[in-house]
Amino acid sequence: ALRLPNPEYAVKVTHINGPDITDRAATYPEIPAMGTMTIEGYIADASGAPVTGFNGMAELQVYDAERVIETLDNAGEGIKKTYNDRKSRLSLANTKVTGGRFSATVTLPPEIENNYVPGRIVGYAWTEKGTEANGDCERFYVYGYNDDATSDTEGPNIEYLYLNSEIFLPGDAVNPNPTLFAAMSDESGINLSDAGIGHRMTLTLDGTDVRDDVSIYFTPDADNERRGTLRYPISGLEAGPHKLEFIVWDNANNSTRREFDFSIGAAMKPIIHDMLTDANPATTSVTFTIIFDRPNTTIDCTLGVYDLSGRKVWEYDGNLKTDMDNRMRCRWDLRDGAGTRVPRGIYIYRATVRTAEGTFSSASKKLAVTAQ
Repeated sequence: ALRLPNPEYAVKVTHINGPDITDRAATYPEIPAMGTMTIEGYIADASGAPVTGFNGMAELQVYDAERVIETLDNAGEGIKKTYNDRKSRLSLANTKVTGGRFSATVTLPPEIENNYVPGRIVGYAWTEKGTEANGDCERFYVYGYNDDATSDTEGPNIEYLYLNSEIFLPGDAVNPNPTLFAAMSDESGINLSDAGIGHRMTLTLDGTDVRDDVSIYFTPDADNERRGTLRYPISGLEAGPHKLEFIVWDNANNSTRREFDFSIGAAMKPIIHDMLTDANPATTSVTFTIIFDRPNTTIDCTLGVYDLSGRKVWEYDGNLKTDMDNRMRCRWDLRDGAGTRVPRGIYIYRATVRTAEGTFSSASKKLAVTAQ
């Protein structure tokens, strides 16, 4: 008995490559393989009117035409059925929504169904306040081939590729569940299609463990549709040495390959890179941010605040989760354990993070507290 998520607003696509497609009498535009799509639209309320106060981000996914899918008769009853489905996502864009309106450009890969059935755009938009919108559009065709596509013989540029943190070097040891970070760009756009056999973004571990779901974790830049970043969680690795191979393709079927060795330590000590505060001196409250080498990880953390005589005035002891940027946060309202606001002065805050294997690291810094 769960309530289905139902965004308050709708994502409306109004123009594709210029023409207004909201007119029911309008001819559907045809977007060829290796062609580009400029998608424009707005966020609408229940009456269809633009929501001019909506400022945030929108994700637009472009899907190919429907095709007939046959079931596999996994039950062994000798019965196979057919149904229509859109199995091929062709491209993805992230774009800013300003004043309720958005515009994004994507490049389609060379592999398409070439089926004269409408394609589909699925849109989802959100704001920092948690307001959401979704919607779809099926008023275009993905058909033909762009003979005027710019010749591209170079693979994507991989700007960086590392595990867990920027200080990683090939051969380093990491924890059993590391995260792969990468940034890449290409003049033809990064191929995120599910359609092309052998052209998917892939990660291969130790030569045999091939993971082809990598593109799901790719995020296009909102300001540059030909660039994006990857944050891919890796799990299921045993302690010892490993080899990682990463392959990315562009929309002109050029690839770039990178590989490096690393090892998994059964009981790796966490490394605290830095600790930050959102206010120093603090007047009403302060949020501590601890940066260390375990992205997307829930870990035991003790954060204590001490006066200069070494007396503990406040402590947090519990589990915190890092985000994909290796950061976890904890807020203090400048009150001691008895609920009394601490006096102005200089304090020492100290963080200790502990792994499930029993390893730990600590770091400390100074914090100034001013009078209210």
